[in-house]
Amino acid sequence: MVSTVTGSQTPKECEHEFTFTDCMYTVGKGEKAKTLVSDISGRVESGLILSIMGPSGAGKTVLMKMLTLEAGPGKAHGSLRLDGQPFTPALYKQHCAFVAQHDSHAAFLTAREHLAISTSLYQHQLGPAERAAAVDELLEHMGLTSCQHTRAGNELVRGLSGGQKRRLSLAVALSKNPALIFLDEPTSGLDAAAAASIMTFLKESASVKRTAILCTIHQPSYKVFSGFDDTLILASGRPAYYGPAAALGEYCDSLGEPVPPGNSPAEHMLELVNKDFRSPEAVGLVLDAFRPTAGPAATHAFSPLPKTNQAPFPRQTWCLLRKLCKLTYKDPTLYLGRAVAFLLANSFFAVVYIRARVVKQEQIVSRMFLTMWLVGVPAALGVVSTFALNGEVQAVRREVRDGMYHPVAYVLAHTSLQLPMMVFLAISAIGVPAYAIADFNASNFVQFTLVYALMLWAFECIAQLCSLLRNLLLGMLGFLNTWFASFLFCGIFLRKTDVIWPFRAFTYLLPLAWAFPSLNYFEFIDYESIGGAEACSNVTEAGCFDVLGANGPPFRCPDLQPQQCLGLTGPQVLVSLGETYEMIDLDVSTAREALISLAIAVGWKLLYTAWLMRQCNETAVPSTRGRGKSAASPEPPARRDASAV
Repeated sequence: MVSTVTGSQTPKECEHEFTFTDCMYTVGKGEKAKTLVSDISGRVESGLILSIMGPSGAGKTVLMKMLTLEAGPGKAHGSLRLDGQPFTPALYKQHCAFVAQHDSHAAFLTAREHLAISTSLYQHQLGPAERAAAVDELLEHMGLTSCQHTRAGNELVRGLSGGQKRRLSLAVALSKNPALIFLDEPTSGLDAAAAASIMTFLKESASVKRTAILCTIHQPSYKVFSGFDDTLILASGRPAYYGPAAALGEYCDSLGEPVPPGNSPAEHMLELVNKDFRSPEAVGLVLDAFRPTAGPAATHAFSPLPKTNQAPFPRQTWCLLRKLCKLTYKDPTLYLGRAVAFLLANSFFAVVYIRARVVKQEQIVSRMFLTMWLVGVPAALGVVSTFALNGEVQAVRREVRDGMYHPVAYVLAHTSLQLPMMVFLAISAIGVPAYAIADFNASNFVQFTLVYALMLWAFECIAQLCSLLRNLLLGMLGFLNTWFASFLFCGIFLRKTDVIWPFRAFTYLLPLAWAFPSLNYFEFIDYESIGGAEACSNVTEAGCFDVLGANGPPFRCPDLQPQQCLGLTGPQVLVSLGETYEMIDLDVSTAREALISLAIAVGWKLLYTAWLMRQCNETAVPSTRGRGKSAASPEPPARRDASAV
């Protein structure tokens, strides 16, 4: 058998140290339980880089999620410590940062703007000049000075290159001055030159910033691998090697599998433990040959962890509001694009119902249905928000977990921007179509617009809630189904009293049922004379009608059938329509309906806030198993004379 001799180290003064000991992760229960990683230990110190490598399915991602305390479907066991203290979500939020495999920068913000925002939140105690100097230092250190005014870009918008985005992600993490940085596949998707450049910056960052770096990597080139101080190689969830990266070649020799000329030790070792190219028995022999050693718990004298206090809540909200306003100005697609879509779609319906422009008896019902289309179609386009915000919320989760801001600050900032934008969208949706083309009653334009804006905001809050679903398609389908339920149960197609339980709940919890009555009220209430009807001196005259509960004289429609004669005045029309459509009522309290619409929107917003907070706080601290091995820290890999015996 072969074992790794890691040597010994006497206790020394160390700035910071992260250790993980006897880590195990299992999914399922009983006989169906499956162990994804088992008996994995390691450590990384300030100024050093520990790489976790392995073929696909080796357990790298599972281990990384476990080390970053990310909740998952299984159970985590082991001991995680930062400077000798149990590693908790609070310690992670204060002293660690995570750089995801895929960069999630705001496409229209420049590199400098990204760093200015993160520095304002992470280093809020500094003055404006000091923060600007800190941004300049990060840009220079990460080699981003030449592209500091280039927007990040995305698949549709040209911007920073892949390597520059990776460096920007690292710079944002470094703006926190963390003791430990986790990186998930930092060279993924980059060419060899860009990957080597990233590795150089990582090495320099670890040395200059005195930060411990732990990263996963799939198949590093020789240049990338040579930048690692220590490496942990996994296969089938078990350790195949842990020690100095420079000693990996000697370890392969000890296995009787020397590194072929022209190959790097990392590539060769990964081939030895890859079940896609070697038999499970051969891989098992390599895994069984490794004998990790564990020494007693270290007694290093650690430097005090840097004090990192989250920015005051008002500052968080203000910084995020400025960021969102800047994004809206630079990329107005989410709101301006919808405003144009609202204008075009509603103008189409207004033209289709162009005969309803003339307010007369036979067009009253058409005018009411035009209002329904002008309201319903823009509300459905809230699905665009579900699509757009699903990507944004992924970045929010990461930034909140890294301690950049509180999720409620984000919600407040986003709401502060949403409200005026809803008024803007409402004016875009009804200004030209309803009041220029369809000639709606302009005397209640302000009230009509405000109720319309409240309705749009309620659907916007529903769209935000649906954006929290991890699967974007399910989120969009969820919003559309909610909109359809609101449309179906708004009171036009079914009387509220005819809807059976539990479906009747939709008539109370969804916004259209409350907005539509007020909008019809504002449209019809002020009409003093409607074409096709004439006043009667007495209700006893032939063909004359009187509408009980509505102001106005008796009336008749000499050229129409009785069922088409709805009223001489607006109040009479509202009462007549209410006999067929229960939700339309002369006595509707528009203030009450507006408050209910507001309450519905706030209710959905609170649900969104609670769910967002839960997602941001989903953490899982590994439980310590009752084994002596789990209480000991792994012996630090020796930098010299590391060999395999």
